[in-house]
Amino acid sequence: ERTAQEETILSDYIACIVFRMAGQLGVPVQIHTGSIWGDFVPADTSPEHLANIVSAFPETKFDLLHGGDPFFGTMALMGSAFPNVYVNMSSIPCHSTANFEHWLDIYLDRVPTGKLTIGWDLFTPEILCGASSAIRDSIARILAKKVDAGLYPEELALEFAKDIMYRSAEKLFGR
Repeated sequence: ERTAQEETILSDYIACIVFRMAGQLGVPVQIHTGSIWGDFVPADTSPEHLANIVSAFPETKFDLLHGGDPFFGTMALMGSAFPNVYVNMSSIPCHSTANFEHWLDIYLDRVPTGKLTIGWDLFTPEILCGASSAIRDSIARILAKKVDAGLYPEELALEFAKDIMYRSAEKLFGR
């Protein structure tokens, strides 16, 4: 029987093999960050704990889920600092559209839009439909705000919306 420390060493070893293989095969790795269910301490789910991993495997693309909630600032830094980190904003709008809009505004200033994705891990079609509508409205509001402020031309804002809604994921996961 293995000790907890031995289990951790084995688990880390296997994860490194998977990360290396994923990079060789061009398969992105999704990692749950931020608020999650179970016995996890929220501080343990901060994306900052992944900095050594994403830098050790630069050929591997990492799709970090849930925007790092509540560690949004750290996620923005990770997305801007590491070319192989994608910021997946799934679930943020379901918890709070105001929070989603606040951080989307910041992500747009820090992270290339080609690295911003929106995913779904929702449980019913009704929630999916509602979340999809809320996300589109939020993205439109934030991009319109940037257009109105003269930060983006309208054509660029439309391209950014396409990046966030589907092109970034197509690039990350392939078609």
